[in-house]
Amino acid sequence: MWIRMNNDNVQASLIQNLRDADCSQQTIDDFLAFDGNTKAQLKLLANHRQQLLDLIHKQERCITCLDYLVCQMNKQAQAAPRS
Repeated sequence: MWIRMNNDNVQASLIQNLRDADCSQQTIDDFLAFDGNTKAQLKLLANHRQQLLDLIHKQERCITCLDYLVCQMNKQAQAAPRS
């Protein structure tokens, strides 16, 4: 199994992948500590994935609010009498 840390290059690549996935150092350390416990590693990754999705959904709500505000302002500007 490639998750097992038996090679420095494999471990370095794995750590880089976790960093690229925006895992904290604590998450990376926890993942490495679970070496050989695939179930625990998968649970850790699933939790991190959920945190990322929650962040995306929060940002989407912010964008929706901004879009609504811009739309309302544009409607108000179009309805205002021109001088």
